[in-house]
Amino acid sequence: EMPAALFVPIASRHGLLPRLDAGVVTRLRPLLERNATRGDLFAVNVSGASLRDAGYLDTVQALLADKGLDAGRLIFEVNTQGVAPDSRSTTEFAAMVRRAGAKLALDDIELSRTTLLLARELLPVYVKLSPSATRDLASHADSRYLVESVVSLLRPLEIAVLAKGVEDESAIAVLEACGVSGFQGYASSRPAPLGR
Repeated sequence: EMPAALFVPIASRHGLLPRLDAGVVTRLRPLLERNATRGDLFAVNVSGASLRDAGYLDTVQALLADKGLDAGRLIFEVNTQGVAPDSRSTTEFAAMVRRAGAKLALDDIELSRTTLLLARELLPVYVKLSPSATRDLASHADSRYLVESVVSLLRPLEIAVLAKGVEDESAIAVLEACGVSGFQGYASSRPAPLGR
């Protein structure tokens, strides 16, 4: 098995992210059916390139048009790298997902004006802070202040803030003190096949 940190940059460099993302979407239907009684939510990563790819958009639209599908169990996590706040393709994708009853989230956001504008425009159910935004929270008061500020800006919009790349348990208490709602990383578990 190859870690995503290795193959995703290669797929990106060769323009293959929309095909990769579409492949994941085509595998969702059987996963949802196998886990129907559990009610699990499924978060699906979406690259900025996929938002501009007709083939990917058709694949998502076909899945969401399936009347037997519980779209409310799907969260499309749009990676904010390369997505502009006023991007028509992003807003149209968000509208398509919501019309079907699925949810939208923003993944890998940096602490910048651009990503905050994107969050305000799209109103995702949550944003995931980039690991670079939370890496040194325990030792840098400035970093904690920035994360707390993002949490306080997004709270009135009812947007939860999650942290990515949380590698050790000591960071969890600091993140919780900053108001971060949840985290993802080795501090909670190692990557595992679906179903474990």
